[in-house]
Amino acid sequence: MGGIFGLVSNIRPVAPVIRIGLERLMHRGIDGAGIATVYNSVIHIKKDAGKVTDVHSKLNLDDLPGYVGIGHVRSATHGRPVYENTHPVQDCTGGVALVMDGVVSDYDEIRRRLSRRHKLVSRTDAEALAHIIEDELKDGKSMREALSSVTRQVKGYYTIAVLNKDEERIYALSMGNPLVIGVSDREYFVSSEEQAIPVKLRLVYFMEPNQMVVMSKDGVEFYDASSMSKVEPSPQLASQTTVEVVKGSFQHYMIKEIYEEPEVLARAVNVLQREYLDDAASIVAKAKNIIFTGSGTSYYASLIGKYYLEELGGVKADAIPAGEFPYLGVRYVEPGTLIIAISQSGESTDIIRTIRWAKRKGAIVLSIVNRLGSALMRESNVYLPMGAGPELAVPATKSFVASIAIMLQLAYAVKGNVNDARSLINKAIIMLNNQINKVRDDVRRIAKLVSNYNNAYIISGGPIGLPLAMEAALKLKEAAQVHSEAFSFREFKHGPITLISKEFPTIAIMPGNDVDDEIINVISEVWSRGGYTVVITQEGKEVTGDQVIYLERMGNRLIIPLVYPAVIQLLAYEIGVARGIDVDNPHNLSKVVTT
Repeated sequence: MGGIFGLVSNIRPVAPVIRIGLERLMHRGIDGAGIATVYNSVIHIKKDAGKVTDVHSKLNLDDLPGYVGIGHVRSATHGRPVYENTHPVQDCTGGVALVMDGVVSDYDEIRRRLSRRHKLVSRTDAEALAHIIEDELKDGKSMREALSSVTRQVKGYYTIAVLNKDEERIYALSMGNPLVIGVSDREYFVSSEEQAIPVKLRLVYFMEPNQMVVMSKDGVEFYDASSMSKVEPSPQLASQTTVEVVKGSFQHYMIKEIYEEPEVLARAVNVLQREYLDDAASIVAKAKNIIFTGSGTSYYASLIGKYYLEELGGVKADAIPAGEFPYLGVRYVEPGTLIIAISQSGESTDIIRTIRWAKRKGAIVLSIVNRLGSALMRESNVYLPMGAGPELAVPATKSFVASIAIMLQLAYAVKGNVNDARSLINKAIIMLNNQINKVRDDVRRIAKLVSNYNNAYIISGGPIGLPLAMEAALKLKEAAQVHSEAFSFREFKHGPITLISKEFPTIAIMPGNDVDDEIINVISEVWSRGGYTVVITQEGKEVTGDQVIYLERMGNRLIIPLVYPAVIQLLAYEIGVARGIDVDNPHNLSKVVTT
């Protein structure tokens, strides 16, 4: 799993451009990086474990020769993050180089079969595909025929790009994972994401599942991967931007993106044209049943969206994690079902699989997505843009609050009064502008006090508080590398409380409603039993505990999911910094997930 980037150029050596593209895909993987080019009928490769920026500093990826090449950034799934498992991988002859994004589901069986006649030098599933192509070429088949054979021999959800030493071409195959073909002046790109391509494109093509492309200096040709018949996909105008996002005076992208949340909320209001919001609200109102879905942070946001829709729109809804949807959602999806799919990237495998499956069952898909041009956006019946802008830190921050702001407006649109939502969002913007700097010093001080602890509980309650606790636990795992678990304060006393200690802090999120007094009682008990407590609450609450972070009184509980996240994210960020964690690229994580 990871990111693919390739280029066929008539005008310049490709390695420096591929390296820039890989740096733009670094959020997809930091376990390895490499580039392969073909020049004078020889495949030249440089690769190593680690971030692409570090690999380039060590090896100088730019000096690979040739006008045709492919590259890869890796997030390890099969095989440890070591040199041997880094892409590009090769066959036994050295005549084929291959990069892959995705997972081969029957890898163990294929590996056993191939090991009888091939020397396998890695533990990657990608290498297996290189050897299958090798066998097909030995049997006299063409590269197109070899890739077609791969689709019949291999099960999984993947994309590949391949070089043959005897051809100045890139062969690419999509078996479900996103792959973009870009056309500029005398150059042809293949990339996991349109946004990674660092030049202005004239046209883009989004590859369909079971589709193959052959890229040469003369242009691009598309084929059905099974029948090998030529197809003519419809090109689209490019939407990508080449604007470089910089940290400026901020130490990390994560803290920069937290500070951008007031601006993001303003964009979430401005980006939604009223007619599109009304159209989406009409679809919601007419739906036979409604299911929210997302992964990770987006799933926790969907729980808040479900609450908004039920509370404001009077519409019953469910929420199911995208990875569990094929099992838990199977009984609920039918013609007339509305799937509200939430994703920052719009590319993660689970969410794409879910909506494709649901559409086959007759469902309508409404997506809330940040990355325009993504697979989720393209495959949805209707979409609402988050407007959060590029989010480069792997831990999601501003996209979380952007998606919540979109869902608040959608719920009010169903109710028939969008202006009320926008008034609340404007109030949240003012509060956030005041709160982030106001609490930063307190948060940093508390973070240093708890940074040596490797475990934490997060407790809260209610339809707003519990999803925020779950998101806080995720942020502590991601940004601070702290094992953390979220519980309803009522469930907390049914077992988890046995582990409390001064070295196992309990962080309580008080959402400013009728559960606050009960949470205060639980915190008092934890503190009385020797546990270390950190409380996030609003001014005017008397709390017994070790550390308390006071926020401005919200007034309306619907604002809480727009304001509290920044404080939760700040705490996770500052703990991570105090622990020496690379908060932008945490260990074992990538921005786009393939499962």
